[in-house]
Amino acid sequence: MNRNPLSLALGGALIALFFAGSVFAQDEADLPDAIGNATEQVGADPMACPVLLDEEGEPVLNEDGAPVLNLEAELPQLDDEGEPIVDEEGQPLMVACVAPDPLACPALTDEDGNPLTDEDGQTLYDLEAEFPELDENDEPVLDEDGEPVMLACTPPGEGLAEDLPEEADASGTVFTPLLRLLDAGGPIIVILAILAILVVGVALVKLIQFVWIGVGAFRFVGAAIETLKSKGHKSALDEISTRKNPVARVMAAAIRGKTNPDMDDVVVREEVTRVAQSQLDGLERGLVVLSLIATIAPLLGLLGTVLGMIEAFQQMETVGDRVEPAVLAGGIWEALLTTAAGLTVAIPAAVSFTWLQRSVDVEGQHMEDAATQVFTAPLYKAGPET
Repeated sequence: MNRNPLSLALGGALIALFFAGSVFAQDEADLPDAIGNATEQVGADPMACPVLLDEEGEPVLNEDGAPVLNLEAELPQLDDEGEPIVDEEGQPLMVACVAPDPLACPALTDEDGNPLTDEDGQTLYDLEAEFPELDENDEPVLDEDGEPVMLACTPPGEGLAEDLPEEADASGTVFTPLLRLLDAGGPIIVILAILAILVVGVALVKLIQFVWIGVGAFRFVGAAIETLKSKGHKSALDEISTRKNPVARVMAAAIRGKTNPDMDDVVVREEVTRVAQSQLDGLERGLVVLSLIATIAPLLGLLGTVLGMIEAFQQMETVGDRVEPAVLAGGIWEALLTTAAGLTVAIPAAVSFTWLQRSVDVEGQHMEDAATQVFTAPLYKAGPET
């Protein structure tokens, strides 16, 4: 049984939406432990190195009783909304943690040792604090007078931008959203983008062609027929011979045939039919591209949906009985994106093809009507033949 490509693509989109809803409706506790633990440990700074834990999950302390930080830890890179950024395989993008700055300005505290905050609840820091400069052995560096060399503290947040990976620095570029779209959709999105460019190009070229040759302009036909009836074939031919309109060229072929005594009506009609078909072929040239894109774009979108769902199920098989939305997000995103992109390309292509093809059909009808009026003009001739 035949299926409409648009209905197939819509059906695939509904299936993908249902699957996505069922996956993300699961308990958020199924997110990867690494992401959850890292978020809890870093607090306000998601890139800070976490505390090193022993086998029992207790913090490891140094000789001074201070927690030891895991300076080799890697943490998931987060977007602006605090969600983990995943790669093409649906895995969280890991980046090196940021070690604490020994010169970081300390927080201001009250008499009881509690941190002071401003009206917005933000911690206040002592920006005028100074710390002694330390050498490679963590010993204070002394000046000529034997006094420690003091350094100004570092305000909180300063220098973090330099520690971020290059990928994060490109987040503000103009082309980043488009690149992310192409990267998330995979090769199917690239193909659909090329097809979209073809749709726009073909539609513009045909529109310019139709306007240039005057497709849809038929007012001259009545005037040319009146000239043919009143002044004869030569005057009517001179009136329309300079026009580029397809109808005018068919009329000119009919008039030339009627003025040639060596050609009977059968031969003239055959020549007029040939000229008309040649004009229609020129008008229809390129429209098959729009028709083909309107047909295959939804199918390509559906193919991307199927590939995305296959990838999602492969991720489910990899993680076993723990379905992690962060891992499946890549496949589901690709599935939904390609379906929407396929329909976005197919709809303008179908509309453009229908409108342009209808214009060609109407032009063909007027060609036939104009040629018939040329052949029947002698029946209504009102003036002398010239």
